Amino acid sequence: MSKVKLIVLFIISFILFLVSLTPISLVVGQLTLPKNVAYQGLSGNIWQGEIKSLQANKMLFENIHWQFEPSSLLHGNLGFDVKFGDPRNSQQLSGRGTASTGLTGHQLRDFVFRMPASGVKPFLPIPVGEIAGRLITTIDVFQIGKPVCEQLSGEFVWVKSGADINGPVSFGTITSTLVCEDNKLVAKFDGNNLLGIEGNAVIESARKYNFDGFVKPDASLPGIVHQGVGMLGKMDNKGKYKIKL
Repeated sequence: MSKVKLIVLFIISFILFLVSLTPISLVVGQLTLPKNVAYQGLSGNIWQGEIKSLQANKMLFENIHWQFEPSSLLHGNLGFDVKFGDPRNSQQLSGRGTASTGLTGHQLRDFVFRMPASGVKPFLPIPVGEIAGRLITTIDVFQIGKPVCEQLSGEFVWVKSGADINGPVSFGTITSTLVCEDNKLVAKFDGNNLLGIEGNAVIESARKYNFDGFVKPDASLPGIVHQGVGMLGKMDNKGKYKIKL
């Protein structure tokens, strides 16, 4: 190897070494964060660190840790193993998985995200009563695209689902399969749940989404649930009610 190449290699290695030692707080301090984002307890460096708490869009993430994943370089990406929250605390946001960015775009792999179902209330278009249960999203792979995704394989589960409808009502477990179709996120429900939710929920953006399908409440559910669903329209010959939002 020539002396010039050795010098260049040394300079690059030295720069990478300095970057690896740079406190992450100095890096973030040079950035302008959105008004709806705030954090506390930032420590570590670019390759490994933690944030005690992060508030973003009315959601609180606690004890966020990240660790550089060297094997991601083999695919031309920078990847990090990320984890946050306490998975045993059903009232706390928690999750873990691998996030990467690089030649193949922005991607999540082997990721699981948990949140209390009540946490979605601030984002709903209409006021609702208490919501019970826990929302668990498991992602095998998710690659960001326009408007939403390039690739997606995963599952969404509402565990111990329920709502306050003149008293607490349990709906059991509601599951859907997550896929990417026409660059949109699609959650497919097969009807195998107490509410009989069947159809596709399509998400095009944070403010643009729709559902096209049916509901067929199980006979074991209270009468008030059947009455409420009956307001959606006429029941078909299979006992289903059409929903299009």
